[in-house]
Amino acid sequence: MPVLEFFGTAGCPHTREMPEWLEFRGRDFLEYDVELDRAAFARMRELTGGQRLVPVLVLAP
Repeated sequence: MPVLEFFGTAGCPHTREMPEWLEFRGRDFLEYDVELDRAAFARMRELTGGQRLVPVLVLAP
């Protein structure tokens, strides 16, 4: 099963729920806090065409 990349922020309630849901589904994922990690923020915007809303879940390359 492919690994997922998960972009979010600590203050977002949907971001806080997503890891639990992914673990329940048995999915492997890499989690990034885009407020703390500027490189992750830039990557998220690149992957989403500039979107700044979180959470974002994508298949890792």
